[in-house]
Amino acid sequence: MHRLSVETSGCGIWNFARLATDSSQLHGDVNLTLPIFDKNKGLIAEAEAKRAEAAVKVESAQVKESEEVDRALVIYEAGVQLQ
Repeated sequence: MHRLSVETSGCGIWNFARLATDSSQLHGDVNLTLPIFDKNKGLIAEAEAKRAEAAVKVESAQVKESEEVDRALVIYEAGVQLQ
């Protein structure tokens, strides 16, 4: 039996087999990958990663602002004590 396999991008593999004894018969099958159970898992994971990154940035900004307010308060209280 002779086999010829041709891979197609994104569509799976096409397999054709011609029986050596009878050249009039050609058998083939097609394998397709369908994203039935995928449900956009890649896009969802990407969005969740971006959301987590944004949350870290917000928390970092809040800490920075809190530190700046604390420094300003210390400077203000030091100025009030001098008067």
